[in-house]
Amino acid sequence: MRWHVGYLRPIFHDDQHGTAIVAAAGLINACHLTGRELRTTRLVVNGAGAAAIACVELLKAMGMNQWKSAHAAVTEDRTLEEAMRGADIFLGLSQKGAVSEAMVASMAAN
Repeated sequence: MRWHVGYLRPIFHDDQHGTAIVAAAGLINACHLTGRELRTTRLVVNGAGAAAIACVELLKAMGMNQWKSAHAAVTEDRTLEEAMRGADIFLGLSQKGAVSEAMVASMAAN
């Protein structure tokens, strides 16, 4: 939640904060159901708009492991298909049709 300078009223942006809250709730439940710890899961995010950044910021605040830069990990993967292999979590926040069934099937079990 952000505060508008000079007015002291909270501002809630449903596009970004609402998406982040729903994604976080889903990930909490998914980790519970699959026995994973959020800190050690491997996340792939496709998109870099307001919703994607808000999701990543919230997940980091919740304790998701984060490496070298503000929102990226060092990797040799150069395509979304490569990045999704073995990933525990995928957040698709860019465009329709970016992911195929084969890409989802290549992710970690459960």
